[in-house]
Amino acid sequence: MPCCGRVNSLNQVPIMTQRPLRVGIVGLGANTRLRHVPGLPAHQIAPEHARHVAGDARVVLYGTDVRDEDLPRLAVRPYPIQYVTPWTLKDGSSVLIRPIRPEDEPLIVKFHETLSEESVYMRFFHAMKLSQRVAHDRLVRICFIDYDREIALVAERDDPETGEPQILGVARFGKIHGTNDAEFSMLVGDRWQGLGLGTELLSKLIEIGRDEKVERIVADILPENYVMQHVCEKLGFVLERTMGADMVKAAIVL
Repeated sequence: MPCCGRVNSLNQVPIMTQRPLRVGIVGLGANTRLRHVPGLPAHQIAPEHARHVAGDARVVLYGTDVRDEDLPRLAVRPYPIQYVTPWTLKDGSSVLIRPIRPEDEPLIVKFHETLSEESVYMRFFHAMKLSQRVAHDRLVRICFIDYDREIALVAERDDPETGEPQILGVARFGKIHGTNDAEFSMLVGDRWQGLGLGTELLSKLIEIGRDEKVERIVADILPENYVMQHVCEKLGFVLERTMGADMVKAAIVL
């Protein structure tokens, strides 16, 4: 059962302007296990000189007798920080592998600017202009995801010359509606190919798939994409090659 604990009586202390109020709520959702918080009641909220003033605020918590599995599911899943891991490329470069975030859009744009036509073709199965790949509407869908339905990992490092973060590769799987399967895709920047990054990203997706109770991970691969086929076979995927088929089917049971 929920219990109610008074955190602070604000007694007409100005707490936030309208914009920080929105930002504060979003930040609280990203950094708090809100499944344990069924209520955040604030009373006597009134505008005052372009600010909002709360006369009283409380936090309602579930009691310690409530098990995690009995807590309500969140409408939006928090950022899965448990999937953030450091790793080292074969050339000794340190990278951070982590789930994608909405604010990664500018980094994804720069990542696409580095890709060769061949890498784009191997990933998307057809030529695709840079302007199409970095269109804002498209990148919003790619960067702002529901972590319950899909997981996208990026490999990130700080450029030693500029100190700015850069994305070296992206791998994702999306759950297939009506099944317990997920379909994966992956793209590694040309400069970073051959350094083990693709293998590591796909290995991480397999681990996450097991954690997320996915039964199978599948993919379509171009017949001429021998590198991707080799990576898949090395990690335990079974490849189905059919004479004359447009795609090689890859699947692994988790």
